[in-house]
Amino acid sequence: MDMDRQKLLNMLGLCRISGNLKSGDAMCEEAIRQRKAELVLIAKDASDNTRKKFKDKASFYKIEAVDLPFDKSEMGKAMGFGERSVAAVTDKGLADSLRQMIHKVMGE
Repeated sequence: MDMDRQKLLNMLGLCRISGNLKSGDAMCEEAIRQRKAELVLIAKDASDNTRKKFKDKASFYKIEAVDLPFDKSEMGKAMGFGERSVAAVTDKGLADSLRQMIHKVMGE
């Protein structure tokens, strides 16, 4: 795994440890509805229904939702959990840092 991918995974862990990450369907939906989410992260192997549900919900509330280059297992492990399809970052500064890292890793 290259260094940038590992840094991105480490940042997910940091978000969780700092209390600025919600993971799982119910917690993420709540963070989006309450407008606490700054960025919604979706695993690359999330189901089509999950992907559509969270992209639509995030779009409705004008929150960016991005597909991560990690599968559910990698994403969950980085956060100290089992598999996770979706996560929501609730801190603007951390969300901005993650956006930059994601663009770098995805080559955009």
